[in-house]
Amino acid sequence: MACSAALPAEQAIVQRRIFASAGQEAFFEGHVHALNVVGGVPTSKVRYDNLRAAVAQVLGFSRQRVEAERWTAFRSHYGLQAMYCELGIRGAHEKGGVEGQIGWFRRNHLVPVPEVNSFAQLNEMTERWDRDDDARHIRSQPRPRRTAAGGRLTPLATRSGPRSAVSDTCGTMAP
Repeated sequence: MACSAALPAEQAIVQRRIFASAGQEAFFEGHVHALNVVGGVPTSKVRYDNLRAAVAQVLGFSRQRVEAERWTAFRSHYGLQAMYCELGIRGAHEKGGVEGQIGWFRRNHLVPVPEVNSFAQLNEMTERWDRDDDARHIRSQPRPRRTAAGGRLTPLATRSGPRSAVSDTCGTMAP
């Protein structure tokens, strides 16, 4: 599973992590990694596809969802505000950005498949690719990188509110 966190309002903040599974633990660990790298939690809503790790049930053709219990606890712990993609034609454009981003990353960095000895090594390469991609110029103009100091992220060390019993260690991977 490739976990890709993109914060469009912050323009250049994109973090990726690659996992052996597409389970909920990988979903959570990808979040923890991205929040630590960018140094905070988005102050606005974060758009999610209707993936099983977060959504237990979709309620009609609206944005209302019954969230997975552990996702609700995780989201509450970090203070994330979720917004889910609409289904059908009305929401088709919402998923395209992230899917296009993952496709671009796969074509540019994972074809041909890199030869690595571990996921840790592959994720070190992924972090380097993310840094290089952040430095890319579009039409000869650098892409500004906003961080918690730019006001759109709440620093992890200062976030307030109730804490649930979710640790920064999201799970373990069995061999």
